[in-house]
Amino acid sequence: MQQLESCPLFCGNHGRYIRYINKNVSYFCQYDQGYSGLHCDIKQTCSCSPDSFCLTSSICVCPLKKYGPKCYLKHSICQSSNNSCENDGLCVSIDDCIASNKFTCLCKKSFYGSGCENAKNRIYIKLDEKILEGTTAIFVHYITAFEDSKHQHITTLKKIKYNEVVITLFVTYPFNILTAELFNKNYYLLIHDCQGYSDCENGGQCFQDNATCPSVSVCSCPDCYYGTKCQFSTKDFVLSLDYILRYHIKPNILIFQQPLIVTMSMVLTTVMFIFGSISAFLSISTFRMKKTRDVGCGFYLLVSSWISIFIVSVLIIKFWQLVLSQMTILTNRSLLTLNCILLDMILQVLLASNDWLDACVSIERIFTVFIGVKFNKSKSKKIAKWITLSVILLTLITHVHIPVHRRLIDDIGNDKQRTWYLVEYSSSIHIFNTFITLVHFLIPFTINLISILFIIILIARFRLSSQPALSFRKHLQLQAKQNKHHLIASCALVFLALPRLIISFITGCMKLPRYSWLFLIGYLISFLPSMMTFIAYILPSETYKDAFKSAMQPIIECLRININ
Repeated sequence: MQQLESCPLFCGNHGRYIRYINKNVSYFCQYDQGYSGLHCDIKQTCSCSPDSFCLTSSICVCPLKKYGPKCYLKHSICQSSNNSCENDGLCVSIDDCIASNKFTCLCKKSFYGSGCENAKNRIYIKLDEKILEGTTAIFVHYITAFEDSKHQHITTLKKIKYNEVVITLFVTYPFNILTAELFNKNYYLLIHDCQGYSDCENGGQCFQDNATCPSVSVCSCPDCYYGTKCQFSTKDFVLSLDYILRYHIKPNILIFQQPLIVTMSMVLTTVMFIFGSISAFLSISTFRMKKTRDVGCGFYLLVSSWISIFIVSVLIIKFWQLVLSQMTILTNRSLLTLNCILLDMILQVLLASNDWLDACVSIERIFTVFIGVKFNKSKSKKIAKWITLSVILLTLITHVHIPVHRRLIDDIGNDKQRTWYLVEYSSSIHIFNTFITLVHFLIPFTINLISILFIIILIARFRLSSQPALSFRKHLQLQAKQNKHHLIASCALVFLALPRLIISFITGCMKLPRYSWLFLIGYLISFLPSMMTFIAYILPSETYKDAFKSAMQPIIECLRININ
């Protein structure tokens, strides 16, 4: 409609003329409120009830509890206590002309039903402030899954109040999945928390499968904690396959269907077992030759070679008993308890003993260079036997606290039971364990690092006195060149052992499962020095290499005869 400046109609003082937009030659008078008539000159008189709204002289808008043309008739249905709406619902009567004794309840948002008698399920959504930054509303998607029909998808728009991070939803229909969608098209899966009734420990978050009648609750653990209730900790972490792989191994699943980290661990431990066994066999064959044991070094290396084969054997046993027990194939309680108590201690004792024996080799080499021709080989062999026995006993005694504080524990979850190997130290035992670990690592580490340098410097000084024509620097360069194989081997052994110390003490705890690969690599690398006896000691030495060839000669001849 459009008002005109000139019109053939007379609309009086209480109206105005209007032209129809779709009819250019048709007009009508639009009168002011309270007036009517052809010329807008008839003043209206309202005959509606006082508590109603008078729209025109003949149209009354009645309040909720009244009806009739003038709103003087009362509805009794909404005044009856028997039929009133519950939970502060608003009762609205239906016109008697349509249906007698009928009413409708307008319920508050937290209730529903014909009489507002049912309470809606309340869902509290707590979102991170960073997620909600700049967001005034979110879409909430309710998805209900059906087996024989298409899934149902219901979406609601929920406004976010200023400076609030908790959103309340009222739901009357069942659903399986609840997601939130922001305006930037980011989606977030929403899950039920335990509404204050949580049995999760150490700050774990509790979640349920249903807000009103939960049947399953799950604890989401913070970093450094694990278990169905987050009751176990990896703080002050003891480097062990138990802590690295146990949550990755899936029960009742074949080994080749396990996660990648498990299958790769199987491959790596198998390769290490084969390589370590071959290296140890070759080393034992070499140091069994009498001429390699004319001094104490040969005896140290022979024992070290035997320890190496024990290390790789215990490692492969450790891996498979862990995998089979977590796959629920190995269930013998006595065997599991024995493995829990002994295997890790045996590995640590063997590794520490091997490090000390390498250090003994370095020390004897220093004495050999320093004493020279006066070095007593016979006495050296006797001392080596006693030192070897003392080293093994010392490392065993300093690790005796490990089996005392290890125990087997069942962790029963909602749908499965897992068995963990648990280590729990008191503060004093923890300090002692840290001290012992540092001693068994740092002292052999330091000896191996400086021994070869000390030997090179010592030989250079002796040569300077006998060959003064060359400078000390030149003698030093010549000795470094001649002993470069020993230098490289010593440095390699030292740096291969470093990851075990760095990971154990710098990271503080293993934040499963994100750092599992890092811990696995560090753990396996720590076994390499014990497998390097053949490469680090036999190949660089002409004496040991000749003995190796002599030891292999009968085997080679036997193979030739069998082949021919």
